[in-house]
Amino acid sequence: MASMRTEQRTGIVLVLLGLLTSVLSTVPSGGFVRGLFQGATIALMVAAAYLLESAWRGARGREEKLWLPTRDENRG
Repeated sequence: MASMRTEQRTGIVLVLLGLLTSVLSTVPSGGFVRGLFQGATIALMVAAAYLLESAWRGARGREEKLWLPTRDENRG
């Protein structure tokens, strides 16, 4: 339970840092620094999405099976 909260908080912090680097990427007119900020934005947002998704799946419970389209076809 504690790791789920930690993942969620870390994910939210990474989203906020990603938004900050996104805003900061508009300050330089171009070049290496702007690309550095844009790359950091992408990396932070991807990491945040991973952490928030893992926290969300952990909150639903490990025993709940994920939906698969093949399961619907077998019912019919």
